[in-house]
Amino acid sequence: MNLYLRFARRFARTTPRLRSALPSFAAAFFVLAVSSFFGSQVLAPKHAVEYRLHGFDASYRPPVTVPLGDPGTNTFIDDIRKADTTATVGLMAPDMPVIGLVDDGLTYYEAEWGGPMGESYVLDNGRWPTRPGEVLVIGNTARTPEIGRSLQLLGKAEATIVGTGRDKAYGGTFLLAAPGTWATMHPTNDASLTGVYGKVEVLLPTLDNLDDFKKSVTEAATAANYEMTSDAEFLMTENVVINLLPRPWIDRSPILFWVPSLVIIPFAAVLTFLSQHRRIVPAISNLVRNGAASRLSLSAPLTPIALWCFLGSGSGAMAGTAAGLGIAVAGAGTFAAPMPTIAIPTSGFTALAVGMVLGIVAGAWSIALRALPRTKKSSRQANISRSNKWATYRRIALIALLGMTIYWMLSSRTSWNILQTVCLAMGILLLAAPEVPRLLGDALPQHQLSTILTRNLIKKHSGQASVFFAVIAIGIGLTAGVVTSVNSAVAAEEAKLSITAPVGQLTLDNDGAPSYQVSPEVIEAAEKVPALAQQQPVQLWSTLLVTAKNQKPKGDESYVTSANDYGVTFAVEDVEDLERLFQRPLTDIEKATFTSGGLITVNPEALTDPDSISLKDSVNSNKTYGTIPAVIAEVEPAPWFVFTAGFVSRATAEQLSLPQLKASLVYTDLAEKDSQEVLRELTHAGINPEQAGVHYEHPPVIPDAALLGISSMLIIISVSIASLATRGQIAGMRKWIHTLSQHGVPSQWISRVLVRQILVLSVTAALVGTAAGVIPMVIGSYVVPQVPFELPWLLIILTALVLCGLCAIVSWLTVRAITQSSPVSHNRV
Repeated sequence: MNLYLRFARRFARTTPRLRSALPSFAAAFFVLAVSSFFGSQVLAPKHAVEYRLHGFDASYRPPVTVPLGDPGTNTFIDDIRKADTTATVGLMAPDMPVIGLVDDGLTYYEAEWGGPMGESYVLDNGRWPTRPGEVLVIGNTARTPEIGRSLQLLGKAEATIVGTGRDKAYGGTFLLAAPGTWATMHPTNDASLTGVYGKVEVLLPTLDNLDDFKKSVTEAATAANYEMTSDAEFLMTENVVINLLPRPWIDRSPILFWVPSLVIIPFAAVLTFLSQHRRIVPAISNLVRNGAASRLSLSAPLTPIALWCFLGSGSGAMAGTAAGLGIAVAGAGTFAAPMPTIAIPTSGFTALAVGMVLGIVAGAWSIALRALPRTKKSSRQANISRSNKWATYRRIALIALLGMTIYWMLSSRTSWNILQTVCLAMGILLLAAPEVPRLLGDALPQHQLSTILTRNLIKKHSGQASVFFAVIAIGIGLTAGVVTSVNSAVAAEEAKLSITAPVGQLTLDNDGAPSYQVSPEVIEAAEKVPALAQQQPVQLWSTLLVTAKNQKPKGDESYVTSANDYGVTFAVEDVEDLERLFQRPLTDIEKATFTSGGLITVNPEALTDPDSISLKDSVNSNKTYGTIPAVIAEVEPAPWFVFTAGFVSRATAEQLSLPQLKASLVYTDLAEKDSQEVLRELTHAGINPEQAGVHYEHPPVIPDAALLGISSMLIIISVSIASLATRGQIAGMRKWIHTLSQHGVPSQWISRVLVRQILVLSVTAALVGTAAGVIPMVIGSYVVPQVPFELPWLLIILTALVLCGLCAIVSWLTVRAITQSSPVSHNRV
């Protein structure tokens, strides 16, 4: 034991500390930063219960619909309060239009905000609303709220902003109103044009008398003549809140965390051991030759390296956890959850411990294979046989993993499944890496001495070359896969956002349905704006089959569609109307097709034949309207182009006996102020302004700063590991460099040979890694066409170029430092 400690201390003093700790530090930092950040994005159960229940036992929502602007609302709520004087009663509307704040609806809450209901929000400026007509704006809105400013609510009602704040837990947008504000609104008499309804929410301190309370609520609703909806009542207790909480990202998609973690962490440990190969292997061999036991000869030099790996990973874990939680706290409410959960990332530490043990065992084993002398029975032929046996096992595993990856790729159903395929592809790279030096050596030309030396170096140092290749390829592959997956996920979320009208256009429709006739009340209110009244709008004619004239559609009518049931067919009066709709002149082919009885579609999916389309009834497939010429047109997206079979002229519709029903009206060449004025006129008339479709910009799904941060972190980690791998690759050939220098070979020539070797390996790794990270995403986009696929080629190419250039620079600097130093003994302990 004393001898072991003496040798271990001696090796510890000569072990390069920074080089030994840095790879593990970088890997642990990345894994724990990711683990702690994403783990903090789910609300803790305790905070979720406080947010939802405000210290009460339950939240009860009776199946009662409260009409907007009904004077009896206050009496109804007072009756509920009388049924349980210890309860807190609020009124909620999920989609309230407020044109002075948001382009779409927001959630309206009416309650007494000085009490428990206000504990879910943070008051930043002003005060809580206390009198009818006072409101407080929560969250980010399209237009900045100003305290003291008036907001127009539905009808002639106005509300005054008395404060601004933010949501503690989820960062939503709300309009908090004082009791009595709901009753001041004046909707139109046609409830279908208002589209706003209220729900009562009651916070109960106890559930002991719940049945009696429900009976009292029913009696109060009957007395107020309120409708008891068919929706089931909803009772939320502490257990319900906890069960509804989403699981952390790592638990929902464990493979997305564990596979990269168990690749990066062991690689960092193995890289540390291999970087000490030149110094440790001769020392171990000397100890064994001098009579030291093999166990002592191995454990004494390897223990300090293992300790530095653990110290590096431990300090990296602490720093990564602090960084991840710090980013979550600093970005709260912007690109991170408003109320991050501060907790120890147990999954991250578990992955770190497992990965570090695996890496240290693998690294020590690789050193032992090279350092321990073979017995006489271990002939060269036996070593080759053993090596071939391991190569066979590895190739069998490679084929099995390749088959599994192909199966997983073809059976993917979501973007996360596709990213899991990318992780499996990284495993393929790991198993295939030992084959690369041989293949590269055979592929390199041999017409110059420097090229021949490059080829021989790659083959002679095939172990180090394969590790270097795997590090670079997996680093770029994971970066390409993760960045592509994040961009695709963002594109998927953006695709879910409602498409707005193009700039300069405005549509009037029937509650967001362009196929239905516009109500006269909506047209009358909108055309109070001169810019609309002074023009003849484009009249869309839908092919819905409505039995009676002006009958309000129910939403289940049949219509004329394509042979593959792709959307409604529309008709317009003439070419001029279609050009106003498309906001551009028709091409000669489009104009000829349209005027000669054909159809113009903006959705290629509607066509089963590239030059024609067959029309039929959407319900009765046996009822057909013939096949007509068709052409695809490229236009700017608009609501009336979504899931639309195409457009024909009214003359063509009459010729084909297509049903025609007046549908949306589209106004063109409007200024933004005219569109906003239309929204105000509709609101003033008590009509939901969403009856008009106007252009507005959606806020980004993920802020650019967050996307930049994710990409930068991945690139920095890849660059750091690539730099260390390059130094280790060159340092392993120090003896060869000194030998050439002693024989008078110019250092510039040596540098050129080694830099060329690094460039060959790094460029090959960059190409293969990019392919492994991107190809599963490309194939997945065809297998799962409903998942948007966004490939950031520029970022991926830039990352690959930076890594290859960095490898070349680091290799040149390392060779330069070695050639300038004097040779040292390589047999010294």
